Amino acid sequence: MDTHTPFLSNLALHNITVHPSIRPTSIPNSGIGILATSSIPANTQLAFVPRRSLINPTTLPARPSGSPKLSPHAQLALALLSPPEKLKTWVATVPADFSSHPLCWRDEEIFLLPRSVGRLLDDLRTRYEKDRDSVSPVDEERFKWAWLVVNTRTLYHPAGGMTMCPFIDYFNHSDSGCKVELTARGYTVTTQQDIKEGEEVFVTYGHHSSDFLLVEYGFCPEGNGHDYVACDGWMEFGEKKEAVIREKGYWGKWVRDREGWCYRSQVAGGVGGPGYLDGVLGKIREEAKEKISAAEKLQEGYPKLMLLRRWKQILKLC
Repeated sequence: MDTHTPFLSNLALHNITVHPSIRPTSIPNSGIGILATSSIPANTQLAFVPRRSLINPTTLPARPSGSPKLSPHAQLALALLSPPEKLKTWVATVPADFSSHPLCWRDEEIFLLPRSVGRLLDDLRTRYEKDRDSVSPVDEERFKWAWLVVNTRTLYHPAGGMTMCPFIDYFNHSDSGCKVELTARGYTVTTQQDIKEGEEVFVTYGHHSSDFLLVEYGFCPEGNGHDYVACDGWMEFGEKKEAVIREKGYWGKWVRDREGWCYRSQVAGGVGGPGYLDGVLGKIREEAKEKISAAEKLQEGYPKLMLLRRWKQILKLC
């Protein structure tokens, strides 16, 4: 925690207030998280970060006139590479390495990702490469690090859709986490249920599938009540049947969750014919077993852990 001490010791300089019953701590396989040092009742404000301490395009120094237009994401990434003095202690708290993120995985690890994850990762890579090209020339490894810091640690904000929020970025994700709210004054974190001493304190990043969480944030939670499998990559149709499904307005976005197939999938499956959806499930299960077997042969590490966890979750959903 040595790299965190300078920032945590000077929260008042950033006008950040934190409840005395919480503190950042190291969490196995989760980096840093927030721990309750004593019992905390529901409806307790745990943290407050004022608007002026947020880091987004409206609070960054103005770029020189005539500079190329950059996305908010690229602007924030560049700011991390050359932070103003007042932000240096906070920048020292963010992860120094993102080799655990799928964008940085080796080819043999990426090959073992579920199709539903691979599609999301392709989209993420396209966004990254667009931003990287817009700021060239730049050290690519350093820019990728900064870009992933932004991607994994920002909150929604009207200014460009994203903002970094010192201290609140320590909280990890859970389905039933604390409420994070943007008010006229700034961001607050408030408990929605009683928290016991020694428990990790979470916020919720939103109701997302574990595929989305893995690609956008770099982790696949052990449990996720909002999880589903996007099955577009496994559902194939000939031209005539595709035309029928498109005409009905149900092409794509086919999902299976713990309740079963979504209505869009049922319509498409009906066009596919008797047993079509059962056949899709068979393909997914067969592929899952093959990929699990292959992943078990990988060297020990975070990618192996995430691959095995995600494929086993998909097997349960299918």
